[in-house]
Amino acid sequence: MSLDAVLENIPHVKWPEQDGKYKVVQFLIDGRPYMRFGEKKHTSIVANFAPEIRAEIRVDTSGVSPIYFFMDENIYKIVGMGWCQLRGEIADFYGTSTDYQMGIDERYLETIKQISPDRAIFYDPDRIR
Repeated sequence: MSLDAVLENIPHVKWPEQDGKYKVVQFLIDGRPYMRFGEKKHTSIVANFAPEIRAEIRVDTSGVSPIYFFMDENIYKIVGMGWCQLRGEIADFYGTSTDYQMGIDERYLETIKQISPDRAIFYDPDRIR
């Protein structure tokens, strides 16, 4: 199955069903934006998303904790990481991933606003946690 066929059936954003504080990873897969949330480490979000898009991952063990990256970073890109506080239809993005040393990509959020017009999406670059 081609990558186009795989991506055609995958939602760009999987919003959590419950309000709360979540870790978030922003992806760009073959030029298409995707965003996933989780309650565990950012690396778990990457590892869980890889099979969904049929991507291979590699493990970097040079830091304090092992972290995952995609094997083909030309097609499968991680563009941002941080936190999201969900309250109803309001999504506040902020912070960074300490393991990946990467924060939320604000420009990317503009694309997500177009994909999810029912959400009020905000970004606070000064908020840490």
